[in-house]
Amino acid sequence: MEWENALRTMRKTSLAVSVLAVLLAVVGLTQLGLAAVAVSEEYERIERIEEIYRPSTYYGYQA
Repeated sequence: MEWENALRTMRKTSLAVSVLAVLLAVVGLTQLGLAAVAVSEEYERIERIEEIYRPSTYYGYQA
């Protein structure tokens, strides 16, 4: 009887650890995706700023 209870407890613990591991993996992948979006938006912002401040003259003449 004690062995059955111990095995039942181990199964429940194993299931809980597996669910937690899957949840953490999903959260990690979500964070990576959101970080990639944030980085791409930041690069786009930098490109827009560089375009605004790009000199419009070429050897003293307006481009």
